[in-house]
Amino acid sequence: MHISEGILSAPVLLTGAALAVAGVAVGLKRLPPERMPQAAILSSAFFVASLVHVPVGFTSAHLILNGLLGAISAGPPSRPSSWPCCSRPCSSNSAA
Repeated sequence: MHISEGILSAPVLLTGAALAVAGVAVGLKRLPPERMPQAAILSSAFFVASLVHVPVGFTSAHLILNGLLGAISAGPPSRPSSWPCCSRPCSSNSAA
């Protein structure tokens, strides 16, 4: 279900836009450059898949949870080599 035009006030819209920009910035910062093409292809495929409408009674529905499906398909992010535990085995008992 979509929100009709004019329902949300300007402060709510601006807050939502700021949170979206911050989320995209954090995501892009964490995304390694070598995985950028994979993220682009998955994003475009899930966007196109969300355009498919399925008739349900007197209305229709479209595919959702594309972000979750993309996260599952892409797998966990790789750890940067600058993390200290990447050069040696990580241990929870580092007092040696």
